[in-house]
Amino acid sequence: MTAEACDLDAVAEGLWLRLRDVLMAERRLERFEFSPEAPGGAAYRLATLAADPQVRLGLALDMTLRSLAALADPTSFRILGALRSGQPVPLMDVARRAGLGEVAAAERVHALAQVGLASRDVERNCAMETAAGRGLVLLAESDVHWQTLRETLATGKIAGAQVHDARIAALCLQHGVKELWSADRDFGRFPNLTVLNPLVAYG
Repeated sequence: MTAEACDLDAVAEGLWLRLRDVLMAERRLERFEFSPEAPGGAAYRLATLAADPQVRLGLALDMTLRSLAALADPTSFRILGALRSGQPVPLMDVARRAGLGEVAAAERVHALAQVGLASRDVERNCAMETAAGRGLVLLAESDVHWQTLRETLATGKIAGAQVHDARIAALCLQHGVKELWSADRDFGRFPNLTVLNPLVAYG
């Protein structure tokens, strides 16, 4: 049983860098506008983003949720694992480790780059991890897992299908995860685990 967790500082830094890149790309679009100051033009949109904290918060939340959705895909997670060296990895090697063709691997890396979890050097035909991708940690069962799971099952009075939720909660507790993001209300049964629904927490 494994699950993904993250170093929030590293992920936040990585996602901020990706958001910064998006804003800089928006600035570059001004050069292609005949009337950049016109309503709907790039400069107008950028000024709106800069002025409205709710818009910025919405963009940050959207990028965070999209990055989490990308991580939920096992193939994308394998690609991130292939990039763990901290050095540029040839796309051919990424494809082999992910069990994909090179074109499919390139598409997956591109999708991960869109949410700030990976980057790609097209000229050298290689991919690299980013700060956000580096912040991810693989949670696995340790020696104390079964004891933690037993306590979690007893505390939450868990039976049946909710045992799977208890295993996730036990993994989080044994690894010191401070906050679990989930829209599943069943995690509220575990009093020792702080659960945040990212879909409503900042609404």
